[in-house]
Amino acid sequence: MKIVDQKIFLGLASLHLAAMRDDPGLLVEFVDTLEPEVPKAEKWVLMVSTQFGCAVGCRMCDAGSLGYQGNLTAEEILDQVRYIFRANVNLDVKTHPKIKIHFARMGEPSLNPNVLIALRSLAKEFPYPGIVPSLSSVAPKTPATGSFFEELIDIKDEFFSQGRFQMQFSLHSTDERRRREIIPIKSWGLAEIASYGERFVKNGKRFSAGESPLPPDPRTSPDGSPRVLAGPLSTTGFKGDSPALN
Repeated sequence: MKIVDQKIFLGLASLHLAAMRDDPGLLVEFVDTLEPEVPKAEKWVLMVSTQFGCAVGCRMCDAGSLGYQGNLTAEEILDQVRYIFRANVNLDVKTHPKIKIHFARMGEPSLNPNVLIALRSLAKEFPYPGIVPSLSSVAPKTPATGSFFEELIDIKDEFFSQGRFQMQFSLHSTDERRRREIIPIKSWGLAEIASYGERFVKNGKRFSAGESPLPPDPRTSPDGSPRVLAGPLSTTGFKGDSPALN
């Protein structure tokens, strides 16, 4: 992994653009940030990419405009985490009270089986109580993703017990018709998400199904539809969405 660009927002975040492999066109971004008004020493937030571009193409997210160029390997996903950890010499990963690692920057995690490998490796390489993975998904409806989500429950129960894993489903709307307009692939309905949530949540596990896009930017996408920015980091021109930081 080679860092080709970065943007620093003092007191908020560092956004990194990295080239993977030997192809200069295979770029991903990842973010080292915090929750506003919460000291980074108390809550540290990382956002990592799982795909080159994105295979979904949600209308409010620019990552899909890059097209889908393939999945990252588990090592490429973890390299983003390692880079951020190394860059923060004043923070101790072993004793930090809360490090949220969002698999939510570029790409749909459930469409990349290497994410499951990365989660298992994350738990073994960084077996510390403050590590809290968070996976954000639009819940694609395919045979492969069905098995992905089942294995995810197993990984959560085995490695990240006592509420140390957060599952976020990106609804973007509670109106099913509107959701189909925003998310242009076949995905779980609200009832299916609720059913999975009931099985996912036990013994204090965390589950969120209310993630929504930010207010629309007055500018529009090329097709004339409203465009939603990815928060402050969108001013860099980098691509991606912005999940909740809770």
